[in-house]
Amino acid sequence: MSKLDLRSQVIDALRILAWNQYSQENPNQYSTILEWYQEFKQIWDVHEFHSMTLTEIMNELPGYSIETLIKFRIDYYKKKANFIKFKEQKMNLEKIYLNS
Repeated sequence: MSKLDLRSQVIDALRILAWNQYSQENPNQYSTILEWYQEFKQIWDVHEFHSMTLTEIMNELPGYSIETLIKFRIDYYKKKANFIKFKEQKMNLEKIYLNS
């Protein structure tokens, strides 16, 4: 994996962590989660991490390793995929139940 790919994945992991923190500290005042996330995204998109190298980013994160952040990101997307799959299965069961 290239340094650019690693950097992108590390930044994505940080975005997930930042969103988790933001959503805990800032109650949803919007009608949809998407609107709430858009508020966060405006802040995130101008964060200094976007203009830093991978080395500079990691220097700002004592106690974190690239491996830890990549693993966190992978685990997050696995959980998200499993949740989506569960929701789809639940919807299918509800359709079957309603049609019977």
